[in-house]
Amino acid sequence: MTPSASMPVHSSTANAGPLQILGAFAVLIYVFFITSRLLDFSLAPYHIPLIVLGMALVAVTISGAFRNFLEARAAKLYLAITLCLILGVPFGFYRRGAVTFLTNDWLRIMVFVVVVVSAIDTHRRTVYVMNTIAFAVLIVAIIGVSRGDVNSEGRLIIADTFTLDNPNGLAFVLLLGIPMWWRYMGPGSWSILRRCIGAAALATIAVCFLKTASRGGLVALMVLALFGFIRASLPAKIGLALVVLLAVAAAGGILPKRLSDRFQTFVSADAGDLAADALASTEERKAIFWESVRITLLHPIFGVGPGMFEDVENVLARADGKRKGYWLGTHNTYTQLSSECGIPVLILFLALWITTLRSLRAATKVAAADPRPIAADLRRSTVAAEAMIWQCCTFLFFAHLGYTNEVHLIICVGVVVSRAALQELNAIAAVPGTAPPGALGFRQAELAPSGTI
Repeated sequence: MTPSASMPVHSSTANAGPLQILGAFAVLIYVFFITSRLLDFSLAPYHIPLIVLGMALVAVTISGAFRNFLEARAAKLYLAITLCLILGVPFGFYRRGAVTFLTNDWLRIMVFVVVVVSAIDTHRRTVYVMNTIAFAVLIVAIIGVSRGDVNSEGRLIIADTFTLDNPNGLAFVLLLGIPMWWRYMGPGSWSILRRCIGAAALATIAVCFLKTASRGGLVALMVLALFGFIRASLPAKIGLALVVLLAVAAAGGILPKRLSDRFQTFVSADAGDLAADALASTEERKAIFWESVRITLLHPIFGVGPGMFEDVENVLARADGKRKGYWLGTHNTYTQLSSECGIPVLILFLALWITTLRSLRAATKVAAADPRPIAADLRRSTVAAEAMIWQCCTFLFFAHLGYTNEVHLIICVGVVVSRAALQELNAIAAVPGTAPPGALGFRQAELAPSGTI
């Protein structure tokens, strides 16, 4: 039977199998729970997300979908990071702590990566994942606006939740929703209704984000706006510029003076007495950054052990004659990994971002050469995933999030979106007489399902 032009080339496994469907469904539930943190309020002791993750792992293993992970280039990089972490255990500041990290935190991250890359193997499933992230972030924003708390600095947090009880962590999660809602608002059936829903969602997310007063988040948002401006058409550039101007004007009326003063420390060292804490925080972070560089140079290969930066920084401070150290994290994911896990792990981590971005860019180029509606939808997904990666990589300069689910979720989204897009476009190009002029003008490596991931 001759395949239709819209029929995707599936992975090496039969994606219609009930176990693989179960695995994909479990992934969606897990992504929703870890992003929205809804269960943290009352059901955290029952470890429901962990149970769902275990179900997904069993499903993808028995169904054979596990091969999707093994074929991905990201798998080799993740396995190499795991090997480096294992080899670094004897050289850590606290060996038992390093073992605990491997068997608890890193094992959970690896299982999560395996099930996402294994189970999400078609374009439709990538859309489900991106929509799940979008709606989960909206729930976070609604909770933050309606029942959020404020810390001692007047910044918004959601207490009793993992990640969201820190204003920078909350800002990081909120930013994930912006590219996902932009993708959701694309053309198609019910486009007017979808755009109205998306506009309301983005407005809610923006209000919640501003109340976090996260300066690192603001820089990431600026990078996201610049990315959108570069990629947009001329009419869209004008519209984006107007939206930004309106948002800046509205922010002045939404934010209390204390928070607006905090943002003004970007351009002025004298933004008001209430911004003194923000200025002191900036100086403190600079000192911690250089301490993390120092520890990296002292332990360049295996680091001092995951989560051990604060302990080692305190020891070095006391050795230098200080009463104690800062007892704070690095506030920089890149130096967090280099100081705690070693420079090789940092290099592998950067390689994950670079290879994923290259795959997304290749898929975007192929989709741009195809005028079909499905290609336009694929391109919208790849651009949204790329935007999310750029803003994340920027935010990581201002927060230590190397061991959080959200960071690795972003990598996984980039991997599965680029793979599914290339497979779908390869299927269209493989049908005689259906490929438009220029669609086959790319290197075969850009179309291979596993060659660019």
